[in-house]
Amino acid sequence: MIGKRLSRLSRPANQLLQASAVLGEPLMSNVLGAMLDLEPALLLDALEEVVAAGLVREQGEQYHFSHALVRETVYRGLTVARRQHLHLSGCISPRARPFARSRASCGRARGSLRPRRRARRS
Repeated sequence: MIGKRLSRLSRPANQLLQASAVLGEPLMSNVLGAMLDLEPALLLDALEEVVAAGLVREQGEQYHFSHALVRETVYRGLTVARRQHLHLSGCISPRARPFARSRASCGRARGSLRPRRRARRS
């Protein structure tokens, strides 16, 4: 059921949910806008779309997933490469950095996207 609702969303709305699933709650529009590099009008349209779809709810000036299963479904639907990219984007973006999960996840994301060194032969 959640997957069906996700499939009906626009690309920016799905990108917003994916970044939100990686960063965690609360979802803050200014942080997501900086992380995704979306124009303000496009970001607002995406936020309104996910709220109208019942996947996200407004609470004061913040947004939250309507249910933990929504976040989990979005997160598990991401490829490993996409998750790593979004974690790294959250660590690099000055506005998103304070909300990145942890320094450890930032380190793992950076490390996993670096080219691997060849092992020395003795």
